[in-house]
Parts: sequence; C-alpha cells; structure tokens
Amino acid sequence: MKYDYIDFLPTGSISLIQNWVDEIDVVIKVVKARKTKLGDFRYSYDNKCIITINDDLNPFSFLITLTHEI
Repeated sequence: MKYDYIDFLPTGSISLIQNWVDEIDVVIKVVKARKTKLGDFRYSYDNKCIITINDDLNPFSFLITLTHEI
C-alpha cells in the first residue's frame, strides 16, 4: 500500500503512524489548504473513516493534526 501522506511526516514518526493507520483502517487524504481548519475526520457513505489534512503544514504540525484526528 502506498502512503501518500508519508512525505509530510517527521521521519521518526512514520512507522508508528503507519501502524495506527493500518490497524484502524482509515483513509488519509492530503488536501489543499483550507482557511477554517487544519484537518478533519468523517465517515463516508460506506462507513469508511476518512481523515483529510492540509498540505501546507510543516511536518510537526502535520503530525499533531493527524494524531488529533486519529
């Protein structure tokens, strides 16, 4: 499985985040920056967990936001 969001994370956190994502079967999408939020969590119509994270965050802000959404 290719992890498109990996390039946005600090190097030391990659394996832990990959384990979490695989364990809870969540889809992570990196999206264009939004003015009102850094990331969000929602269910899709087929009960899949989807997390979106803005693409303009530095690696540590990306990690904190992703951890919060998980």
